[in-house]
Amino acid sequence: MASRMGIGGNRPEFLLGSHNTPPPSDSSPDLPVKHFSMFPQLPAELRAKIWEKAINPRIVRCKRVNESNVFTVPSHSLPLFSVSQESREAAFLYGEYILVSKSPSHVYFSPKFDFLWFDAGWTSLIQRAPPVIQHLPGNNTTPLKQDFIDSLPSGLLNVHNIMVHPNWSNERMKPTVLFARFPQIERVLVAADEKSIGFQSKFLLGTVHDIKMYYAVVKRDGAQVTTPRIAVGCLGWTGAERKKFYHANEDSRQLVAVFEDDAAMKGYLRDLHDEEWNFTQGKFTRPRPSFLVKLQKAQEASKRRKLSNSTIESSMMATTQSTAISNSSLDSAQVSNENSGESSGTTEERQESPNELPTYQDVVNGESSTD
Repeated sequence: MASRMGIGGNRPEFLLGSHNTPPPSDSSPDLPVKHFSMFPQLPAELRAKIWEKAINPRIVRCKRVNESNVFTVPSHSLPLFSVSQESREAAFLYGEYILVSKSPSHVYFSPKFDFLWFDAGWTSLIQRAPPVIQHLPGNNTTPLKQDFIDSLPSGLLNVHNIMVHPNWSNERMKPTVLFARFPQIERVLVAADEKSIGFQSKFLLGTVHDIKMYYAVVKRDGAQVTTPRIAVGCLGWTGAERKKFYHANEDSRQLVAVFEDDAAMKGYLRDLHDEEWNFTQGKFTRPRPSFLVKLQKAQEASKRRKLSNSTIESSMMATTQSTAISNSSLDSAQVSNENSGESSGTTEERQESPNELPTYQDVVNGESSTD
């Protein structure tokens, strides 16, 4: 337990020290971009929070082989254990890691963050009669098969997250592993590979239904248990492994999505197909030669210039036409005003004054007279 907590079960040394940490040692100016030299100068509490957020949930597989449990986990899946002594102590403190296996390699498990993946041992709901066992002479005892939960290390009873294999039959079944014996369980996920969720959705959602029915029966029998979140857990490759067609023998898939229903699975599958198509096009489609790309860009630029020039010419023509129309309107108005002035003067000349008497011309005698 001393190695788990750092200092005999107490707080790690970096949280007990002073906030005035020494400055970092002199280093070369040509450091990689990912190097943050000011991290040691941060307060201890802030550094501890950063280390805690850096803990990623893993999937630890547990398989029964010859009545014993074999735990496997991807290698180098706990980077905090090898960064520094401070990060290792923070990981043990916040992750609560326990050693569950020493052979063939040391396997640590965090009941708080990691997922324990095992076979639930699906069996029929119909109770069948136990087989008749013939006792041999001198042997009056029949060895009982050990329960899976009883075979686990005591620290794994406080696991918060478990993952189980689906029920691949069309028959409704129940698990032989009693999930209710995990008192702090929060999530039960049915494992599914992301590339097979389309044609396996029937079995995956059927297994989700079986687990829900199991908890319903347990509650009906009077057990005081809380039903955890039950869903489909999608496993997929991440990082650089996601872009590879072939993977190593080691299964380093991680939990990439959680589905509650068939609609969510279909939506994720469509996005996955689009991602695969884009990757295939970028991987196998030959890029166009550089001179063709430059030629295409030059043609597009020429089209844009021509379009811009034609727009300017159209604007200028429209302006010229509007100016001509305006001048024509002014000339027409001026001519109209002049004509109206002449017509009004003639009319005034022809009009007689109302105060003058009319004059008559005697055509015969050549005399004029006024009435």
